[in-house]
Amino acid sequence: MDYSALANALPGRVHAPGSTQYETSDSSYFAAFENELSPACIVQPQNSAEVSTVIKTIASHGLGYLAIRSGGHTPWAVDANINNGLTLDLQALTGGLSYFSAATGFDCDNVFNFKVVLASGDIVQANDKNNRDLLIGLKVGSYNFGVVTRFDLSTFKQASVYPQLVQAFSDFAESSTPDELAHIIVATSWSAGTETGVSNIYYARPVTEPPSLRPFTALQPQIFQSIRVDSLLGFAKEQSAFSKDGARQLYFTTSFRLDVQLILEARELWLDALKHIQDVPGLMLSLVFQPLTKGILSHSAQRGGNALGLAPDDGPLVITLLNSVYTDPVNDDRVVNAVLGLISRIEAAARRSGKAARYRFTNYAYRNQGVFEGYESRSVAIL
Repeated sequence: MDYSALANALPGRVHAPGSTQYETSDSSYFAAFENELSPACIVQPQNSAEVSTVIKTIASHGLGYLAIRSGGHTPWAVDANINNGLTLDLQALTGGLSYFSAATGFDCDNVFNFKVVLASGDIVQANDKNNRDLLIGLKVGSYNFGVVTRFDLSTFKQASVYPQLVQAFSDFAESSTPDELAHIIVATSWSAGTETGVSNIYYARPVTEPPSLRPFTALQPQIFQSIRVDSLLGFAKEQSAFSKDGARQLYFTTSFRLDVQLILEARELWLDALKHIQDVPGLMLSLVFQPLTKGILSHSAQRGGNALGLAPDDGPLVITLLNSVYTDPVNDDRVVNAVLGLISRIEAAARRSGKAARYRFTNYAYRNQGVFEGYESRSVAIL
């Protein structure tokens, strides 16, 4: 099939086998069944008008079969890709169930308008006032009635889950009746333009939902959870799967006295720092908090004293880890300088609020962070 007419109509949008754009698109499907197909060409329109041009050109020149790709997550072959035909890749135009479906219904129930390119190449709106039959058809008929290039959706108020997560963290760390079998780590992580709140919770007995961890397990909405009874090895393998070997992994740390507002301020500072490095290819940056409770420090004292010079009254402390992950060494200085600057701003905020702490956890410290300066002078002298 000759697609030169389409290439002439849309310069720079039609990609043939062997081109970088073609290979990148054709190998990026969710399922291997789609990746294994090889279209004659891939078209990547940038707007509705270009989609209309594609449809009209295909029709007027008899260019054969067309596959339409949006996210490319349908797992079977020939749904969003095609052999020897044309694949219309809509990823640049930036149904199912969502994490809010219990309150709002199916995703399609919240779409009040579709912008659609029809088989004729005409661009129409489908809503309650115009083309209502098409509106209903698109909600249940997938791509069979046209190429949707825009969705208008109803919005709803949604409180941030993060403050609730921080409050649960604080309540756990300050509990007057601490559960010594429970362990928690909370974090917020940024990757591919998305921020995700994380709580790693562990219990040293085969109990699926101990009361001390219920404030974490009850938080909604939840994107993913893997609560189960398993061995330490099983959980270690799961944790390892989220962090592949070989990337440019860096750790940075600081600590401060437990304070909800300071944790929330640290997150705001983290978000601001991200603005300056979020264009680093493949970047993931996590802000992680671990409690160092009075109970932990008391047990340390009972076992001969803490060599770090930390006393029970120093707790609860918040060990803070900044973990950056990326791939290209050309970005080393940018990332290191940005995160060290963030550490300095968090420590300055801790001093302003009277919550500063000298301790820095050795395992998380960057190479030029002063770990020993945070030890008690007597401990340093012994060393």
